[in-house]
Amino acid sequence: MRISSALLIVVCVAIIAACGSDSDSTEVESTLDCSELRSISEGIYRSDCTVEADDARVAGTETQIIDLQYDEGTTESGSYTAIFETVNDDGSWAGTATGTFGDGGATSKAEMIGHGAYEGFTYTFDSGFDDEGGGAGTAIRTGTIETADS
Repeated sequence: MRISSALLIVVCVAIIAACGSDSDSTEVESTLDCSELRSISEGIYRSDCTVEADDARVAGTETQIIDLQYDEGTTESGSYTAIFETVNDDGSWAGTATGTFGDGGATSKAEMIGHGAYEGFTYTFDSGFDDEGGGAGTAIRTGTIETADS
């Protein structure tokens, strides 16, 4: 049986439409409520957070380990790096972030890699944090979940 070029093109277009790029990327907004920072060692802290999101894949409980690098002469501002993991019933996300802090808040950029049901996906986001004292507070994340190869 010989398949015509026109039929092959129609089939390819139908496959692309069904699996198109719109399904490869999802915009996500989430909110974190984080506990007070607990010192692990000098400049290294742990925080536990609850993540609520408009996409259940990135909601769950999160543990953060944060390395603060203070600006010279102060402990009120500086930069930081963090490693963290968000876990829920279907899988987890592990990642890193870099950012700055001071004046009662912090900002960061982060990337997470999916595990379990989220294997093959990445989650990148920008975050803004309002410190309510002692490192406890609320963060707003705006980001994108994408297939790892997009």
